[in-house]
Amino acid sequence: MQAAELSSIVKDHLLYVNHRGGRLADLSKTDLSGNNFAGLNLSELRAPAANFDRCILTKVNFTEADLFDCTFTAADCRHVNFLRADLRGAKFHQAKLAGANFDDADLRGGTFVRKHDTSSRADLS
Repeated sequence: MQAAELSSIVKDHLLYVNHRGGRLADLSKTDLSGNNFAGLNLSELRAPAANFDRCILTKVNFTEADLFDCTFTAADCRHVNFLRADLRGAKFHQAKLAGANFDDADLRGGTFVRKHDTSSRADLS
């Protein structure tokens, strides 16, 4: 998908979620890898099987979004709100998830894999 087309779809979606017209975005099966969506309100987004690999998603609002079978490999998902999102089958491999909210999200079949790093140790004190 071209950057201009994606930008237009996101702008329409932002109008929709703010009750100012626009339309609900459908990014089903779209390769969105590497894009920066930081801070956007993408609540109710329809994006099953989309690729969010290496995306910057910091502080994105995905409340009630359809993210069924999406991939988030190496994505920056810090402080993302996944409240009531459909994340069935989603893959969070090596994703940054500090502060992410998964309250009432459907995570059935989802996978969370963190790269094993023996060169550093976590301070759990």
